[in-house]
Amino acid sequence: MSSSACRNGAADERNGPSNDGDNIGDNADTDDDDGVNDEEDAFPFDGSEEVDTDGDGRGDNADKDDDDDGWTDTYEVQQGTDPLLADTDGDGYSDPEDAYPLDSSKHEESSAVPGFGASLAFGAVMAAMFVVRGRDW
Repeated sequence: MSSSACRNGAADERNGPSNDGDNIGDNADTDDDDGVNDEEDAFPFDGSEEVDTDGDGRGDNADKDDDDDGWTDTYEVQQGTDPLLADTDGDGYSDPEDAYPLDSSKHEESSAVPGFGASLAFGAVMAAMFVVRGRDW
């Protein structure tokens, strides 16, 4: 056995143990053989993951919402927003709460029901008028 190889996780003086079972000490390769330096790999023992953009403990490959803004990555791509940025246009409002997620000069809270905010405001004005008029009767 060469000085750069080890067996069954045994320590090698120069390269340390082999956690991935490839008989090459971990100091000489990546622990999960994904080619990403372990110091830069959010998942050094999982070859299928290396980045966790939103810090939720789930790698971006398995995470359906990498920026954790409430919109799936697929939906963001369809909308033209960045699935790795919760606030694509950088205006301080996350994409789902911004009616204009691609225009930093405009912001209006989005609503699941278009026009709902205006209808709610109209209803509040009408109710206030009824209360005021009710006092005069």
